[in-house]
Amino acid sequence: MKKSHVLSAFAAIALALTSFPTSAIAAGTPDEQWTVPTPADVTTTPYTGFTADGIHSTAPAQIADSYLLGVESDGTTKNVSKVTAKHWCTSVLDPSCSKASVFTYSAAFGMCSSKVTTGCISGIEAVNSSGKSLKINQVKPLSGGTYFPYAGDPTIGLPGGGAVPVIEIPDAPNPGGIQYLVAVHGEGSYVRGKSAFQTNALTTQIYAVKMGPALGPQVVDKLVPSTKVQSGEILGTRYGGSNLPSGTSCIFYSINENICPESYPLPLDVTFKITIKTTGYVQGWFHGRVSDASVNFTLADVAGTKNMKEATIAFSGKPVVVASFAAWSKTAELPADIAAYYASHPRTGGVVFGSKSHGTGPSATPGATPQRDGIQFSDAVSLLTAEPNYNQDSIDLMNLWLSHFENKATAEPTAWIFTSMDVSNGQSDPGAAADQKQGPPPPGGPQQGPPPPGGPQQGPPPAGGQQQGPPQGPPQGQGGGGNNSAQCFQASGGSLVGVVATNATEYISGPPTYDSTAETLDYKVTAPHFSKTGQTLQGVYTLQIADTLAQCLYGFTKAAINATISIIAADGSSKVATSLVTDSGGFLRLTSAGFTYDSLTIKVKLFQDSKAPVPPLKAPDPVTSTKLPGKPAATKTITCVKGALSKKVAGAKPTCPAGYKQKP
Repeated sequence: MKKSHVLSAFAAIALALTSFPTSAIAAGTPDEQWTVPTPADVTTTPYTGFTADGIHSTAPAQIADSYLLGVESDGTTKNVSKVTAKHWCTSVLDPSCSKASVFTYSAAFGMCSSKVTTGCISGIEAVNSSGKSLKINQVKPLSGGTYFPYAGDPTIGLPGGGAVPVIEIPDAPNPGGIQYLVAVHGEGSYVRGKSAFQTNALTTQIYAVKMGPALGPQVVDKLVPSTKVQSGEILGTRYGGSNLPSGTSCIFYSINENICPESYPLPLDVTFKITIKTTGYVQGWFHGRVSDASVNFTLADVAGTKNMKEATIAFSGKPVVVASFAAWSKTAELPADIAAYYASHPRTGGVVFGSKSHGTGPSATPGATPQRDGIQFSDAVSLLTAEPNYNQDSIDLMNLWLSHFENKATAEPTAWIFTSMDVSNGQSDPGAAADQKQGPPPPGGPQQGPPPPGGPQQGPPPAGGQQQGPPQGPPQGQGGGGNNSAQCFQASGGSLVGVVATNATEYISGPPTYDSTAETLDYKVTAPHFSKTGQTLQGVYTLQIADTLAQCLYGFTKAAINATISIIAADGSSKVATSLVTDSGGFLRLTSAGFTYDSLTIKVKLFQDSKAPVPPLKAPDPVTSTKLPGKPAATKTITCVKGALSKKVAGAKPTCPAGYKQKP
């Protein structure tokens, strides 16, 4: 999906009270490139719109950008201290950045080499559905729109910024060709006087791509970013970076190579594995858009430091299709419960269209941006609300819109994304975690305070709209819900605790909430019930948690752990789906698939044979929807055959999957 329209890419909702195009680009263009359509009179007639993306709101918009930004300010207190100057830095020792009180980095990872051994990609693998490893050819890498190379320093947790690898997989063709973009991106910050950088985000993503047309020099010149300090800028104001103009379908634009990679559907039957090495890693949890998700995480000492560690992280899984949703309503005709929701929940992000005080269209406010020209929510003619927050509010708001408008996807792009989450839930000092690492600090005297500016801001909105408010990345982890659960969730000691992955449109991006009464790990998701063609959408959910976390939460021994999975709808009914549970290598992995989407809570109950009489999951049950029983029903097992294939199915009333027959 194109970076210039990061809030989403969707078709029109049939029941929305609007008249606008059914797509913002030419027919036949893949959903990965669709943009939000808008009413023709959106800048003159008040409208309220809603989008739920699930792709770019999971990953950073400027995933190819590399820079180290030094910020001078009159203090180091976030949202208070005034920014006085900003500089591109070649290192933390750059003389032009000697007065910087805080640093923030954006690092695209290139391939490891004899010169670059950390902060890089050490391996790329692809395996087809037959288990065959596919040949991968390296192609010239691409630098991003904001590319200011700097020297990384692994002893202080600062990865160097590189160019994004482009590869060819001849035996894994996609609709755009055989090329793929492997984008690994980190963001971090440092307050001078601390011992090391804190990594705030780490994302690994794969795109199927085709190189698009070059942009003209007049357009490219406008993409070059500036370090000019805006009036009233304070620490915590996110750097905007380069922006693509409306109408392009680029993931990003490489100014140095004058080329634009465009996104196409990923093959759903190929397992991709990306391995990275970095001292700038995020502790705890990852969430993502993959099926059969798996993350392996190992740590090693960094030579010449006391406690600095280098992480080797291997991300593996298959791409998934993520349903996206969009709808518009004239503001005067907005359903009462949606209007009431907006009245009680202040909007902190979105796209504004038109301005009551600055005119009503692009010609009246050429080049307008809300920050520079004062177009605020209260001044906007129309507003498109985006929900990239991945929290309970996001789920609630999407469910409201789905209840009034057609409950079906408006676009179905493919995705392969892993991104980090932070279970510290709002740690205010970037040095707090970094101080646990005893590497040598960058130069300068101690300066105290909360974190500096974050990573790059999202790109521009759909045509005619202006970005408003701070971009909303995935929120902090949700931590446990009772007893010692919060301590258990944070007891990773710098290691991987877990991974949650789903194809749901909206979900809570933090780790599952621990229900101490039911002793379940609960995870909430929602998505449209139907695909854009009217077919029932099938859900996918993967949970990987460290055995040590289960032992802490449940008081387990080191014996093997098992689990049951329940999928509960909002009305209390239970949706039974195909489930698989394995426990090996220090991790419990659970996968559930085939359930239908509504607003759901996925409940995982862990147990050991010595602690619970519940039998382990043996075979998939057919997808059903029934009221929760008062007590477990007796189970029976049947044998199903399909040619030479045979499988056992257990349940109260077991039936064979499609294509299989019950063996007499």
